[in-house]
Amino acid sequence: MDPVVHPELTARMGLKILTALLLAAVLGGIYPAWKASRLDPLEALR
Repeated sequence: MDPVVHPELTARMGLKILTALLLAAVLGGIYPAWKASRLDPLEALR
């Protein structure tokens, strides 16, 4: 058994990682954007 780990990143794995990151960013931004869209602008300025 080799004590050194050699990672192997393929184009397919990179695409999966990119997709997961984009999905997490979109899901993380939906709630604050929805909440801000329902807020009255005058109330937000206070």
